[in-house]
Amino acid sequence: MKRTGFTLLELLVVLALLSVVSGIGISVFFNVTDQWRVTALRLDMTTNAERIFAQLDRDFGQIVSMKLSGVSVSGETRSQDVPLNPRGTGKEKERAFQRLEDDSMVLPIEFVNPHSGHNERACVMYHVDRSAKIPALVRTLGAFSSQPPNGAKQVVAEGVLAFRVEYNDGTAWQTRWNRPELPRAVRVSLTLSHPDRPWEQIARKAVFGIHVQ
Repeated sequence: MKRTGFTLLELLVVLALLSVVSGIGISVFFNVTDQWRVTALRLDMTTNAERIFAQLDRDFGQIVSMKLSGVSVSGETRSQDVPLNPRGTGKEKERAFQRLEDDSMVLPIEFVNPHSGHNERACVMYHVDRSAKIPALVRTLGAFSSQPPNGAKQVVAEGVLAFRVEYNDGTAWQTRWNRPELPRAVRVSLTLSHPDRPWEQIARKAVFGIHVQ
C-alpha cells in the first residue's frame, strides 16, 4: 500500500522557512513602526516651530517706531554649554557638552489689552529658559522702563534647544543689535528636540520683515 505525507526532513525545512519569513516580517513591522513614530515626533516638533514663528510674526507686526516709543529692538548673542549626559559622573559628565545658541531679543510693541480693549505699549523679550528639565522658549512682557522685561511670562513652546537671532541693517546680517534705529529684518533659527526622544531634532529658520509706519 502506498503511503502519503511529509518526511521529517521536509517538515524541518518548512519550519525553517516559516521562521525566516516570520523574522523578516517582524523586522519589517518594527522598522515601519519606528519610522512612523519618528514621523509623528517630527510633526510634533514642526508644529512647535510653527507656533513659535506665528507668535513672533504677531509681535513683529506690532512693533512700535522709535518716534513713538523711544525704544528700539535690542538683541544679545549668547551661547551656553549644555551637558549631553547630565546623569554621567566624573570626567564623563565634564566632557559631554554641546555648545548651543542662547540668544535673547527684546521688541517694543503696541497691542490691544483683551481686558480693557485699549491699546497698550510694552517690551517683550524672547529667551530660552533652561531651568526646567525640558528647555523652553519663553516670552516675557514688561514695561518700557524695565530692562529686561520682568512681567508676565508665557511658555511659547517646549523642547527648544537653540535660539539664534540675526538682524539685517540693510547691507549685512548682524549677530546682535543695540542701535537706535530698527533693523530692516530679523532672522530666527531654531533647533528643537522632542521630550520623549531628545536625540530626535529638527532645525527651522524664518525671516521677519519690519515695516513701521
